[in-house]
Amino acid sequence: MSPRVTRRTLIGGALLAPLLASCSSQSSGTPAPTSNAKAKLPSYIPYSGVKPDLAPTAQGVDAGYLAYPANPVSVITQPPGRGGTVTAMTLTYGAVPPAVGQNTYWQELNKHLGVTLNLNVVPNADYANKLTTVVAGGDLPDLMTFYAALKPPQFPALLRAKFQDLTEFLGGDAVKDYAFLANIPTPSWRNVAFSGGIYGVPVPRGTAGTVMFVRDDLIREKGLERQPKSFEEFRALCKALTDPSRNRWAIGNPETLLAFLEQMSGAPNMWKEEGGKFTHHYETEEAKQALSDMLTLVKDGVFHPDAVGADTVQVKQWLQAGAIAVNRDGFAAWSTNAPPDTKDPENFSGAILPPGRDGGQGVHWAGWGAFGMVAFRKADKERIAELLRICNWLAAPFGTAEHKFRKYGLPGVHHEQNGADLVLTEKGTTELTVPINYLADAPTVLYEPGKPALTKAQHAFEQQLMPLAVADPSVGLFSETQTSKGAQLDKRYTDTLRDIVAGRKPFSAWDETVREWRSGGGDQIKAEYQKAKQGATS
Repeated sequence: MSPRVTRRTLIGGALLAPLLASCSSQSSGTPAPTSNAKAKLPSYIPYSGVKPDLAPTAQGVDAGYLAYPANPVSVITQPPGRGGTVTAMTLTYGAVPPAVGQNTYWQELNKHLGVTLNLNVVPNADYANKLTTVVAGGDLPDLMTFYAALKPPQFPALLRAKFQDLTEFLGGDAVKDYAFLANIPTPSWRNVAFSGGIYGVPVPRGTAGTVMFVRDDLIREKGLERQPKSFEEFRALCKALTDPSRNRWAIGNPETLLAFLEQMSGAPNMWKEEGGKFTHHYETEEAKQALSDMLTLVKDGVFHPDAVGADTVQVKQWLQAGAIAVNRDGFAAWSTNAPPDTKDPENFSGAILPPGRDGGQGVHWAGWGAFGMVAFRKADKERIAELLRICNWLAAPFGTAEHKFRKYGLPGVHHEQNGADLVLTEKGTTELTVPINYLADAPTVLYEPGKPALTKAQHAFEQQLMPLAVADPSVGLFSETQTSKGAQLDKRYTDTLRDIVAGRKPFSAWDETVREWRSGGGDQIKAEYQKAKQGATS
């Protein structure tokens, strides 16, 4: 199962009901909330001012840098803002930063932007409730973050009623006025197209998505080959890596493993779309085959004894400690697999491709291309252009002076030079927690400070992985039922999966759960996606 579905967080519709009623009255004559007429996406114009050590490809392989570029050039000569204040609301997954009055970095950031950035930083755990309160209250900030797993009910209607359609500013070649926004790849922009318009700036992420990592040091210790060529070879690898006498098993998370097994069988990336008809991966024979294969692995005894129900943090700790040997995680987690005291962090873990179940090649489920989006409160054209210039500055790519300041602050204050690389000081680590990376950001690159071999390994793996990638065809479409019932439906699926793996339910319970998924809302989700696809962005 995709992590982006299982961790979906939803806003209570009842709290937003008054606002949504207002949205409906204000948007009479506009498309229905679930519609998504064809949007004119921005032209993709890659920035060529910084040459990477390892070239990107059109298939989604990221650019790679073996060291931080020397002498980054300042590309934007004037601050993008006109003075005054810009308000924004976004989230943080870490500590809330020191307030601007006690934060040298934030003060300097305001100078670079040419405005006073009044940023409402909300811990992630509280963000849904805070967003509900602010949106329902009507006093919106200039910029507001919506992330991929957090969309309010009737989201397209809300965007049309309260936020700016940016198509005239960004659609097609109009984006040329904002060179760094034009540098954001097309898959990222599909996440912000609703009701025929562009309703925000995406916060880009690479499309490598989630991959299966393996402890390379344990592979070498056993004299094994890392890359299996079939399910049977993967099964043999898991058996060889399992040693209960040393408190070691191959696998720690049955849910994410099932996704990998589905990719071996060629299952669709969440959804399959053919001729406008949608089919969910739950419904496919490939998914059923993957579950059967997982039960084979359960019988082999290659799962950690506490695998069923273990959370992602626990499983990650098992991988680091050697209690398990393989784990499916986001591509960006590669460098964090190794604990800080590892003597050889560049060779601690590697990644494996999904082989075809019976040989050949499997498929890889590509990521969405964006963490989320930043919507703009409706305003006059000059104000919108100013906010776009600010987002453009925040999206300055790796290797520019703007990016260097954004990520590392002031030299000698927030970072020190360590050979060709930059290292944050204690002050930098504290103050640079200002989460402007959730307002806008540059496209993903591969760069591991002081670990060029790791960067090379990641780039080489992406070159093998991305030709296998298949996209989720629901990206850029909206289903009201998915928003209101998706989490409940997915929980039922997850609970059944855990019961089958634990032996509490028979394999046949899968079919019944799929039928319940369809009757409980799955068929309605399909119908809404199919309706949206009729005029969807291409």
